[in-house]
Amino acid sequence: MKVLFATSEAYPFAASGGLADVSGALPKALRSRFIGARVIMPLYDTISEEMREKLTFVTAISVPVAWRRQYCGIFKATVDGVVYYLVDNQYYFDVHEKPSVRDTIRPTAVGELETGRGNQIPLWLLGFLY
Repeated sequence: MKVLFATSEAYPFAASGGLADVSGALPKALRSRFIGARVIMPLYDTISEEMREKLTFVTAISVPVAWRRQYCGIFKATVDGVVYYLVDNQYYFDVHEKPSVRDTIRPTAVGELETGRGNQIPLWLLGFLY
């Protein structure tokens, strides 16, 4: 079985509450049971330089958002045996923006990363993450 956690925060990259603790701990626990677990989250500008040094660039994708396409860089890091994917787009993931402004790109980027270009995950599936 393979599990992809699509979350708005995960320890040790970004934490503001209990969601980050669960998103950081549960994938490790699943991996100890030989379940493939990975995490995808935004690459916020508040992520520490120490954690940014662990990131490697994977690819850049163009995500359809309304009438235009937006850049999304995909970065990867492995921490404690768990693979983390971080989606880079400062226009949507600037922490000073309201969550409703950012809701569009992460679910779409997850869809493109997992299923290939042209397939998207509806927003309502991941809306609970905010």
